[in-house]
Amino acid sequence: MNTTMGAGKVLSGRRVKTNQKYTIPVTPKLEGFINKLGPLPWQPFVDDNLVVYYNGKSSKYMMLTKHIKRSLSKDIGWDEDFTLSPHRLRHTFAIRQLNHFGFSLMVVARMLRDTEQTVRKNYADYNDDFIARTFNKEMKSMAIMVNRGSYDVDLTETISCFNWEQITLEKANLIIQNSIKKAREIKINPIMVVILDHRGAIKACLGEDGISSLRFKIAHGKANGAFQMGMGSRALFNRAEQQAYFINAVNALTNGELVPVPGGVLIRDKNNNIIGSVGISGDTSDNDEIAAVFGIEAAGFKPDIG
Repeated sequence: MNTTMGAGKVLSGRRVKTNQKYTIPVTPKLEGFINKLGPLPWQPFVDDNLVVYYNGKSSKYMMLTKHIKRSLSKDIGWDEDFTLSPHRLRHTFAIRQLNHFGFSLMVVARMLRDTEQTVRKNYADYNDDFIARTFNKEMKSMAIMVNRGSYDVDLTETISCFNWEQITLEKANLIIQNSIKKAREIKINPIMVVILDHRGAIKACLGEDGISSLRFKIAHGKANGAFQMGMGSRALFNRAEQQAYFINAVNALTNGELVPVPGGVLIRDKNNNIIGSVGISGDTSDNDEIAAVFGIEAAGFKPDIG
């Protein structure tokens, strides 16, 4: 296969898995490395093209692999029996481009002739340290572009937003217990408590003795409305007074699972991330809200009534 890409040399071949052709520009540095491998059993450059058929059976491919291993063993002392292949070099290249140099998924995927989904799955490691380094690198680049000199920033607070707390079953039960405790303290009617987690799924629910059968749906509607809209149900109540048509439309979108009255409270973690919601029904909306707020605070979270 001889494929010309303008001036210069290219590496051309065909992928085994997809049978797709590829052409990769050969940089002077890569050409120098190939020439440094020493004499090859075949002429590597033909009509300004380096031809390698990657099909796992090609003698040229196997010979090139052996030459690379032999060259590396001499330069850095690797044992020639060490399992080394172009695929391993490809893997190392992808990881370094993504996690060390901060190249985007799209760019690395194009270089590997692969999909972004595959690259993300096989090579990306977006841990907090990588995010911090990438963010700082971008900010420094921006500072240079606007001629503001160097840019150094403490990323502790910035990166902490990626560390979301989760509502464990223990925490959910703590919210329920303390909400009921508050309800008994202010002597209100029996209440139903529904807790949604970060997915909007029911984490836990409990109704006191004597609660009516419809209270679960009402409590869930309060919690669901708050979570889906990202605001406490008190804010939804105020919105309903000002724009009833809007709340009616949203309620239709949620199949009626939105109750825009106080008693639905968002749960936020220490970094102010929304990690769930609480809905309570049983007494007046204001009293339901009081019990929900107390329960959330008792579990160490921040309540947001809107």
